[in-house]
Amino acid sequence: MPIVGDPRSVNDHFVDQVVMDAKAAVAKAVEEMGVNGRPHDVGVAGHSYGAFMTANLLAHSDIFKAGIAESGAYNRTLTPFSFQNERRTIWQAPDVYLKMSPFMYADK
Repeated sequence: MPIVGDPRSVNDHFVDQVVMDAKAAVAKAVEEMGVNGRPHDVGVAGHSYGAFMTANLLAHSDIFKAGIAESGAYNRTLTPFSFQNERRTIWQAPDVYLKMSPFMYADK
């Protein structure tokens, strides 16, 4: 699922974009491609960064009924000097690190 924007701040909108991407993918599969199923009976899975995306989708949306997240980094406070395409440190963009950490939303 693409996350697009200025490389210096693209992750400011990561959660919103990944949720929009997932909604569009499910709608396309169910409504336009004839995949049997109801939209809220769909699962999501991912490995590594895909697991991170999966966990964020489960934490920040009600799109999926279940998910499998394998070998992801779910607490971005443990990667304080950057990760993936994030170039800022946790001290430069603490809100981004916290919002992108599905661990912080595990109670949801």
